[in-house]
Amino acid sequence: MKKTLPLIISFFLAGITHAQQTNFTKTPALGIHLAFFDIPGADSLRAFGKNMRPGLAIHYQNDITKQLNYSVHLAGSYLDFPNRKGESLGDGKKQLLLAMDWSLQAKLLPPGSLLNPYVHGGLGLSSYNGYFGLFIPGG
Repeated sequence: MKKTLPLIISFFLAGITHAQQTNFTKTPALGIHLAFFDIPGADSLRAFGKNMRPGLAIHYQNDITKQLNYSVHLAGSYLDFPNRKGESLGDGKKQLLLAMDWSLQAKLLPPGSLLNPYVHGGLGLSSYNGYFGLFIPGG
């Protein structure tokens, strides 16, 4: 019995490690999720997170290669967007804020590595009541 138990455990562990895929490529992914917008928090750390406004978002992601993928993100919310002076850009009413970005993600280590660090960068566009803005998502 003393020799049988280690033999059974090693048999199962060998089966588990053999079952891991070595040529993993993600399939395209589409998601719908909740998004939160914090407009005043962008200018002040004291205000950060205190004025969160919910919205909805759609996200699509797909691989280009095993090391590089892209994503498209569209989010929107009805809110009263203030300018830097605190005045309403929505004429005192809630208006639709839309934000869309396109991003690339480059993995720094080969697939199957224990850790998966990556570099992320892209370009985004937002629209609110006739005002437009450009932003650069990165990380």
